[in-house]
Amino acid sequence: MVNPNAVDPSQPGGTRHYCLAEKLVGLGHEVTVIGSSIHYSIREDTHLSSGETYRIQDCDGVRFVWLKSIPYKSNSVGRVCSMLKFAHSVRRQLPKLGLGAPDVILGSVPDLFSAYAAQRLSRQMGAAFVLEVRDLWPSSLVEVAGLSNRHPLVMLMGRIERYLYRKAREIITLMPEGRLRIAECGVHDRNVTWIPNGVDTTNMSAPEYPGVHNPLTAMYAGAHGDANGLDAVLDAAALLLETPCAQSLRICLAGSGPAKARLAKRVEDEGLTNVSFEDAVPKSQMRDLYAKADMFIFVLRPLRLFEVYGVSPNKLYEYMAAARPIVFACSSGNNPVAEAQCGVSADPRSPQEITDALRTISEMSAEERAAMGARAREYAERNHSFDALARKAEAVFERAMNG
Repeated sequence: MVNPNAVDPSQPGGTRHYCLAEKLVGLGHEVTVIGSSIHYSIREDTHLSSGETYRIQDCDGVRFVWLKSIPYKSNSVGRVCSMLKFAHSVRRQLPKLGLGAPDVILGSVPDLFSAYAAQRLSRQMGAAFVLEVRDLWPSSLVEVAGLSNRHPLVMLMGRIERYLYRKAREIITLMPEGRLRIAECGVHDRNVTWIPNGVDTTNMSAPEYPGVHNPLTAMYAGAHGDANGLDAVLDAAALLLETPCAQSLRICLAGSGPAKARLAKRVEDEGLTNVSFEDAVPKSQMRDLYAKADMFIFVLRPLRLFEVYGVSPNKLYEYMAAARPIVFACSSGNNPVAEAQCGVSADPRSPQEITDALRTISEMSAEERAAMGARAREYAERNHSFDALARKAEAVFERAMNG
């Protein structure tokens, strides 16, 4: 599994590939996860010492290989250089490490260059290639970064995207309607399987629902980036200060990312005394962090991509597994919170709607909030357990091998 953004449970961030790999190992397979030494959120080297170009690590039976890449500070030329360095290491360095010949190589798409390197490596090693579409590049560059469709980088990535769709024996998409994008690129005859993000409910028991806290805590836990839309949460916090629940409800933003310093300055400059911050914690400590929350806020910046193809964010399913009600502030083609009846939806463009949703949940009785949390947990167990998702992935890999 080639994914530059892969992390193990000792680090903050999404552990999708570790969790899938752990379950696949339990099913009798040998799995190696290839990740970048640069943590995608911290943007620093968290794995290699000076002079090292790679490190092999065992984590609960899952073999990780960390390849040297380049630190970067922003989504600019530095990040592209980091992507290219990792992709180069996958193609040139990985075959020299004596890891053996795989049956299947999965190329994940937090960026297209690493997935392209994975496809070329699969050809070199005689392995079946499976593409996993996590983010829609280059469409994300156009919508989030505002680049033109005629920008050279966008045009290059568009060619790589279409190439990968054609060359993959199987395609995994995290977005419920991701197959629509693949069809838009002219690829209609590929097997496309939706395998959403999930949560390891066996290792994350639901914390007991708290009694009546004063004040109640509405928590956002996740990346602090431009696409996360956290400015709308701060706008809602300002409105909350003008309501009767100003003293009974606080907002906690937990995590890290490039927008955190700017958000913290906004809180200080605007006197948002009902907002606090917490640092990112390793996955193994998330249960304790979630136990501090009375409700969660899920928010994403409104983008056409989400509205058309849907979303599958790992943090949302972790919120559900933590058995708390959720404010769902996201314009997407799917709405798991509404399906599970475990929260209140709001328009991410409307701080007033976010404020009203927070007030609605805060004014419920503790028993009503607990019932919402129980429905959230049940939904996560039924639809997003990694045990079930790993079995779907196993079937995809077997089809690719036999293809």
